Formats: sequence, C-alpha cells, structure tokens
Amino acid sequence: MCKVIRQTSDVPKTPDFNKTVLRKSPFVVIEARDHGVGIPEEDLLYIFEPFYRVEKSRSQIIKGYGLGLNLCKTIMEAHKGKIDIKSSPSEGTTVTLWFPEQQEASNRDGKRFRKTKS
Repeated sequence: MCKVIRQTSDVPKTPDFNKTVLRKSPFVVIEARDHGVGIPEEDLLYIFEPFYRVEKSRSQIIKGYGLGLNLCKTIMEAHKGKIDIKSSPSEGTTVTLWFPEQQEASNRDGKRFRKTKS
C-alpha cells in the first residue's frame, strides 16, 4: 500500500487520491484510486514484471528500478491475497489489495493451525 501511495503522490498534477477499506468475505479489501494520468492498456499486461517501467520518459521524474509492483504481487500471493490494477489513460488508476480474513500458519514444531480474525 505504501508503494501505491508513494508512486501516486510522486506523479505531477495528481489532483485527487481516495482510499477505501471494506470487507468482502472471505477478504478484507483495500482500494486506492487516483485520478491522474493513468496507465496505457498495453502496459497493464507487464506492470508486475520485474524492472518494467511505464513511460520510460518519466524515469527522470519518478525514480526507481521497476521492482515495486513485482514485490507487492509476490508479498500478496505469499499471504494468499492478490493485487489487481485497473487503469485508463487520463482517468486514473485503481489498485485493489485483497487480504484473506483467515490464514493457516505453522508453530515452531511445524504443526499447522488456523489463525482466526479477532
């Protein structure tokens, strides 16, 4: 989520940013939406690839290596969640993070148990 907020706030002339948190059982969903420049449709297929950068011309404005979204996806999948990005040029981008309400975990002995929500 920090990556989404940081990348969104670095884009020049981003007029608005909204966050929403809601429960869509069996997930807790965080949705972040900006109303900035958006991502071209042809780039959406590749944004989770390591080192992929949208608009190479903006590389001087927004620093980075193109690893952030790949790391976000890896972390979400490791926690049995998922990340989804929808975007339209000139309309903005919506990033949705799906966190499972329950997860299996192991104790020190390697025995499986289920964490429950509080």
